[in-house]
Amino acid sequence: RPTIAVYGSLTVTGTNRVSTTTQIGTNNITLISYNLTAAGEAMTVSEIELQLNGTSISSADIQSITLYNSTDPSTTTYNGSQTPLKVNSSAPTALSGLEYNLSGFSLSVPAGPTGQTILVVINVSSSATGGHTINATIMSNANIVTVGGASGQNIAETVTTQLSSTSTIFGTLAVMGTSRVASTTAMGSTNVTIISFNFTATGEQMNITSLNITFNGTQT
Repeated sequence: RPTIAVYGSLTVTGTNRVSTTTQIGTNNITLISYNLTAAGEAMTVSEIELQLNGTSISSADIQSITLYNSTDPSTTTYNGSQTPLKVNSSAPTALSGLEYNLSGFSLSVPAGPTGQTILVVINVSSSATGGHTINATIMSNANIVTVGGASGQNIAETVTTQLSSTSTIFGTLAVMGTSRVASTTAMGSTNVTIISFNFTATGEQMNITSLNITFNGTQT
């Protein structure tokens, strides 16, 4: 009689976690979470290849990308309590997007409805460019390595809703004021400089359309 290998299955379901905009220099941005659910047997996941896509996105925009394991299924954005599985701060391969190979870890997914939750978390570089956009995805089950815990079989995962929403990176504007006025000013004086402001834009050009100036003081 022929021998038939019986093995389980792994379902990977993504849920978007990123907002529509992300400021340059921001750390611990959760792009997407994935719920891993095993049926028939426990599974061991050892590699996930993530792709970051977006308008004009480049490795200069991303300081690092980290895969975290959240043991609490209700905690689906990074808060410091999660366990890091793998961090990749080196330059990614660039095909149609930025591809990061996160491997060398061992995540055990028990059989049953609870499963495991993993978070895709990035640090946005302080030298990122405003106007670039970003999203994250696992392209297909060819980008995950899973082995059945009991069967030892390589598992072809079922991957659904694996793409996050798109977030637009925006810059910052620093305003530095310097007092220019003397301690006394004669009545009737004209062209008295009170204060000067220096505006410094980072990440993108800024267009300033108005300033609201408030004068304070005392009277007798």
